[in-house]
Amino acid sequence: MTRINHFVISPFIFLLLFYSHAQAATIYHLHKERSDIREILQLSEAIPDARINALQSPQLKNQPPGEYLIKAFDTQAGVSNFPGVIPAGSTMTFSLWMKKTADFGAMHPLAKLYLNDATGTVLCSASAPSPLTTTLFNHKFTCTTPVDIAITLQDRFYLWVGVNMTIGLGANRVKAELDIEGTADGNYDSYIGISRHIVTGISPTSGSVGTTVTITGLNFGDTQGTSMVTFNGKQATVSSWSDTTIATSVPSGVSLSTGLVTVTINGITGNGLPFSVPLRSGYITTVAGNGSQTRTERGIHSASSAGIGRLRNEFRAPDRRRDDHQRQYPEHY
Repeated sequence: MTRINHFVISPFIFLLLFYSHAQAATIYHLHKERSDIREILQLSEAIPDARINALQSPQLKNQPPGEYLIKAFDTQAGVSNFPGVIPAGSTMTFSLWMKKTADFGAMHPLAKLYLNDATGTVLCSASAPSPLTTTLFNHKFTCTTPVDIAITLQDRFYLWVGVNMTIGLGANRVKAELDIEGTADGNYDSYIGISRHIVTGISPTSGSVGTTVTITGLNFGDTQGTSMVTFNGKQATVSSWSDTTIATSVPSGVSLSTGLVTVTINGITGNGLPFSVPLRSGYITTVAGNGSQTRTERGIHSASSAGIGRLRNEFRAPDRRRDDHQRQYPEHY
């Protein structure tokens, strides 16, 4: 009897652990299938299963600047969302294929994420920095949750997608367009990445290549799986991983500047905290060419222009007497 109970309970515990990790970050694709709520389409973890589908706003001719809906999407009743709390500062990532039908006025992609419907709790909203053009383009932008948000299994995610028109169209006939479905993770696959993992601290906050760094936070998952840590965009090696703590080290090749340490789970990158990789003592820096590199007496190290801008650069004229002396008496150097 004891052995039977063991085999019944163990898979259940395993599934709970897997569920906890998988739900730290989830991608929901925008689908053309109708929701069980009228006039809304489905938001689903399933990958695209149809050819490209173009959705358009109403005619915006003679409309004043403002916000205009293209389409709303939601997760379905009975679909498991992640219960618990989405922490303040969690990152929501929007990836939307959009354009406008004629080149008049100015409008930017706009997305709003709610619980249950447009009158529910707002998780966050954001507008893309680049305006729509007449060419279909993949606009990617993010927003973060301002406060802790409690989620139950009964709650739905409700996504409002439209435009913020900043310059009116006058008497010109123009519509905003959102394209969905198509190729998974490719052309026309519009989606939203919902994260509940967050980095709350890193220690130390600066160090050279190889320095051990501890990242603390929430909802990283119990095991690493395909998740990763990056320093200023450079992937790092992880030595241990738990739901609240990650041990890693500064990777080689990282830019000599201040950048963000981030954690990516299920392809969704959460918030980041700054980390500095300083120059070693004895280095003399100069700006070379367009400022994309930092030259030193011991080699060339790449660095971002922002990082170089924070350095105190020293320019030295050639010392020909010193060079002649070095060639004549190399043993002195």
